[in-house]
Amino acid sequence: MKSLRGKLMGGTMAIVGVTVALLGVGVGHVVRGTMEGNFDRALSEKGRALASMVEQGEEGLHFDFEPTAFPEFSDARHGAYFEIDVEGQRYAASASLQAGTLGEASGRVTLPDGRRGREVAVPFEAYADPGRRGRSRMPRLVKRGVVRVAQETSGLEGTMAKIDWGIAGSCAAAALAAGAAMMLLVGRTLGPVKKLTEKIAAVSEREPAALGVIGGMPTELEPVVEKLNGLLERLRAAFERERAFTADVAHELRTPVAGLLTTLEVCRSRPRDAAGYERAMDKSLVMLRQMKGMVEGLLLLARADAGKVALRVGDVDVAAVVGRSWEVLEERANARKMRLRVEGEASLRGDAELVGMMMTILLENAVCYAMAG
Repeated sequence: MKSLRGKLMGGTMAIVGVTVALLGVGVGHVVRGTMEGNFDRALSEKGRALASMVEQGEEGLHFDFEPTAFPEFSDARHGAYFEIDVEGQRYAASASLQAGTLGEASGRVTLPDGRRGREVAVPFEAYADPGRRGRSRMPRLVKRGVVRVAQETSGLEGTMAKIDWGIAGSCAAAALAAGAAMMLLVGRTLGPVKKLTEKIAAVSEREPAALGVIGGMPTELEPVVEKLNGLLERLRAAFERERAFTADVAHELRTPVAGLLTTLEVCRSRPRDAAGYERAMDKSLVMLRQMKGMVEGLLLLARADAGKVALRVGDVDVAAVVGRSWEVLEERANARKMRLRVEGEASLRGDAELVGMMMTILLENAVCYAMAG
C-alpha cells in the first residue's frame, strides 16, 4: 500500500480493532465471571441451608428436609440436584438425582442428565442442639460432611450469550464510529499536504518562484516547505544567471562577428593587391582569435561547473601572456586611442591558459570602460 492515507487508515483501524476486541473480551470475561460467581454463591446458600438441616442427636443423624421448601430438587426436569456425604458415605440425595450421583469437581460440570451445569461443594459439621438434649449424653465426635449442589445453566448461558452479542455489537459499532472519525481526521490532517501539492504544481518551469508561507502547515511539514523554498530560490537564481550569461555571450560575440563580416565584405567589394588581401586576412585572424578566446572561456566555465577543470601548472612569461591578450584587443584600443606599454620582465607559476584568459578580461575591461585616449 503506497497511499499515505491508506497506510494511516489501515494502521489506525488495525490498532483500534485490536484494542476494541481486547476490551470486549475483557469486559465479557469480567461479566461472565461475575454472573458465574453470583450463580455459585446462590448454590452455596442452598448448600448451607441443606447442611443446617442435618442434625446430630442421641439417636444419630437426622435430616430435617422439607421438599416443599426446595421444589426444584423434587423433579429432574428442573435440573437441580444435591447430594450429602457424611464421613465419606452418602447420607442423602435429592429426588431429582434418582440413582445418579454427583462428581467431586466444582465449577462447570456435566449433570447426570447430560446437560451442562455448575456445582459447588459446601463442607459442614452436623448441628447438635445441647438445649434439647443432655450434654452428657451427646456424642463426643461431631459428624462432618459435604453438601454438593448442582444446577443446569441453560438460563445463565442464554443470558451470557445475549450479553456477549451485545458486547460484540457495541465493539463493532465503536470500531465503525472510530473508523469514520479517523477518516475525517486523516482527511483534515492531510489537507496541508494537498495544499502543498497544489502550490508545487503551480510553480512555473520558466519562472520558478518560492512557495512562500503556507498557512495552517503542520510543524512536521515546515522543514519540507523551507527546503523547497530554498531549492526554488536557487533554481530562480540559476535561471537568472543563465539568461544573463546568454545575453553576455550574444553581446560579446556580436562585435567580432560583425567586424569579421564587415572586413570580408569590404575585401570582396573590389579587387585588391596581395598586400590588401593579407591585411584583410590578418584583421580577420585577430577577430577569429578573439572569438576563439570567448569560446574557450565558455568551455572553461562549462568544465568548471562540472568540476572537470584540470590545471597545467608551469612557468608563465607574463610579458608574453600580455602580448597575446593585447593582440586580440589592439584594434579596439586603437579606435579609442589607447596604447599599452610593457616594461621589464616577470614570470609566475600557474596555468598559462587560465592566466591568459584572466589577463584578456582585465585588458578588455580597460579598453571598454577606461576614458578614451
